[in-house]
Amino acid sequence: MQFLKKCVAMIMLMSVVGFVVVVVSPQPARGVGFAPVTVVNTPGHPVPVTGVVTGHITGDVNAGQRGPWNVGIIGTPTVQVGNTSGSPVLTRDVDRAAKQSFHTTSFTFMIGGEQNKADTFTVPAGKQFVIELVAAQANILPGQRALITLTPGNGSNLPIPLTDQGTYNGGTLEAFVGTQQTNLSFDPGTNLTYIYNRTAGEGDAGFFVTLWGYLVDVP
Repeated sequence: MQFLKKCVAMIMLMSVVGFVVVVVSPQPARGVGFAPVTVVNTPGHPVPVTGVVTGHITGDVNAGQRGPWNVGIIGTPTVQVGNTSGSPVLTRDVDRAAKQSFHTTSFTFMIGGEQNKADTFTVPAGKQFVIELVAAQANILPGQRALITLTPGNGSNLPIPLTDQGTYNGGTLEAFVGTQQTNLSFDPGTNLTYIYNRTAGEGDAGFFVTLWGYLVDVP
């Protein structure tokens, strides 16, 4: 009988221990629904970011070159060059080496009774003559007027404007001078004719014309 009581007491003790073990044993935590999470990102403890990031940056950015430098121009971009009077763009005439500076002068003297005369210059063979400046002068009696014309013989004429400079040589002669910038070119063998005229034939008169420019070889 005493033995039976001990067995029953032992069984009850083991049942209590088992219940306590089951009650106090850890169970996995379960969340209740979904809740927002706030991540604190400070300069001292920044959150690492990977992948492609887009955003807006304000303030100064410290950046360094990584990898080899590449300062080449890709494609054929349009370049606009500033050209001001204070800082002009330097230029070079690439054709200047082929230009041969040249000038020729015609002088004609008239005696009493003559009112017009002509002179001729022929462009050298194998050369093209480009005229850039024409200078002319007429010395005639006071009261007379002069006209000087250059013609290449193809029906066109280039009158050279003259300006009265007044009398000189004790008032016995009156001078007329004129200059004109041009850009005329004439082929090899062209005859350039100077035509000199004055309004009266009294007394002597002198005329001259100088053509300034350059020659270019013609194949």
